Amino acid sequence: MTTNDRDNFFLGFVVGALAGVAGFFLTKTKEGREIKDQIFFQWDKIKKKLEEEGLITGQEPSLVDIVNTLKFKITDFVADDSSKKISKNVGKNKRKLATNKNSKSDNKTTLIKKKMFKGI
Repeated sequence: MTTNDRDNFFLGFVVGALAGVAGFFLTKTKEGREIKDQIFFQWDKIKKKLEEEGLITGQEPSLVDIVNTLKFKITDFVADDSSKKISKNVGKNKRKLATNKNSKSDNKTTLIKKKMFKGI
């Protein structure tokens, strides 16, 4: 693992932890629910003002729609990125097995694994 990978992992871990704490606070605590309600109330007031001034039309998505869309995009991205990493690792493991088949002990191990996982 390179230094850049470790930095990216740490950054992702911290951002994920902060998002989890914020989400928990806003949905599971009384104070958080009150703050969330105030945010949506203020957003509705601002949106009405912007519509009256003609800066936006009434057809823009709501704040809830924007958050849900963002959530789905992040979920899809993470799932897609994970599947790419998994398939990349599977390819690496197949190459390792192919290069290790020369030794007798590796052949025995491979046969044992085949017997253990037969039918799966």
